[in-house]
Amino acid sequence: MEGQPSYLALTQRLATGPRNRIPHDIPSNWEKLRYLKKRSQRILNKALGRPANPETAILADMIAKLKSQIEGALGEGDRLTAAVLSSPDRIRLTTEEITDVFDYLNIKNLMAQPDDLEHLYATSAVYAGFGLGLCRHYTDPYVCEREELHFTTQTLLHLDFTPGSLSGTIQSLKSARESSADETFIDTDLGLGRLDSCPEGEAFYWGAVRDRIRLLVQSFKPRITQLILTGSSAGDGRFKEEVKEALYDLVPATALDDLHAESRILGQGSREVTVNDFIYATAKGAAEFAKRRQEGPVRCAESEKCKRVRKDIEQGETTEKVEM
Repeated sequence: MEGQPSYLALTQRLATGPRNRIPHDIPSNWEKLRYLKKRSQRILNKALGRPANPETAILADMIAKLKSQIEGALGEGDRLTAAVLSSPDRIRLTTEEITDVFDYLNIKNLMAQPDDLEHLYATSAVYAGFGLGLCRHYTDPYVCEREELHFTTQTLLHLDFTPGSLSGTIQSLKSARESSADETFIDTDLGLGRLDSCPEGEAFYWGAVRDRIRLLVQSFKPRITQLILTGSSAGDGRFKEEVKEALYDLVPATALDDLHAESRILGQGSREVTVNDFIYATAKGAAEFAKRRQEGPVRCAESEKCKRVRKDIEQGETTEKVEM
């Protein structure tokens, strides 16, 4: 779905603005006072049934359109009532920002439930979307944690390439439930849509793409062990060539061996996983998190008695009370 100009302008501003927008990360007292003033207005707007602020209105408009499409696909009478929203690692939408949007649209924010992972950013979502870093027995957190102990730690390079931007993230992780990026950038001047309008020509544009990727990886000491490509332009042959040229002496050869295989996870120690294309991996991962948040208990293990009673209550077969 194409974003409106206001949406594209907002995402560009967030991509190039301050990385942290929560109170304890705001450096000056003056900026904190400004934040508190805006927060008071936000609360008032929500109480009146309005979008919390102009940014909320823009994001809510985009998500409302996605919601409408989803409900149309689900069928008559089906409504979307709960969701998980991921955001780019460089933008990092806050819980407050996401909750404001979901509250306005009357959608439950599944990531707001207490858990070790409170925010879902794109790289973790993509990792889950390709079926990586996920325990099998997610309905029992203790078993799940034991499974995750045996996962191999990867130093992942995630490159997302679209007509509107090039972004890169480096993240060390064992599980998809780890969401702290080590290095990240978004460059809206290097989207594939800028190729034809680049005044210096095609060679200059692709050189800039190659140099930006190389700069990211050179700035990070642990060696990259895994590479994931996403985005609607990630299958471009010239882009893959420039990725290989940028990384040939910076990452193990095993991380580049399958670079020209369509829609494949690349890298040392990774099992071969394929998806239909590069576009929907993030959405698939967010959907996986949404499923697990609803099907499994969050941050606790459910006893067999509680499990039986819960299922009976869901089926309307008992009114037994269970002491917690």
